[in-house]
Amino acid sequence: MFRSAAAGLVLAVGLAPTASADPVPLPEAPPSPGTTFVDDPAIVDPHPLAAESWSRLDPEPAVALNISVGSPDCYGVHATAAETDQTVVVTLTSGRRSDRERMVCTMMMMPGQIVVPLASPVGARAVLTAE
Repeated sequence: MFRSAAAGLVLAVGLAPTASADPVPLPEAPPSPGTTFVDDPAIVDPHPLAAESWSRLDPEPAVALNISVGSPDCYGVHATAAETDQTVVVTLTSGRRSDRERMVCTMMMMPGQIVVPLASPVGARAVLTAE
């Protein structure tokens, strides 16, 4: 009985849906009110962060990603972008700030944005997120 239950569990886990590796389009929207996060590649315990939308900063070679994340007193965001002639694919991670690692923090979601520098303005390119 135990073996069949364990085999069923292994089979069920093996067939469970997985996250899509394909980038998904982000809707364009006005800039989010709230905090503008500064890119922080030194965050601790990084995990994927989904962008909600993006805002055009043309003619600046950058894009603002609208996000909801914990308090900037405790949490940081790291962003990367991969560009082609047709797309801008952004990847976001969030985690605790390295200088706040031992601080007690609450997980209050706050609206904000992070500005991601690009090699050239967005123009007519699609903005996608890799989740």
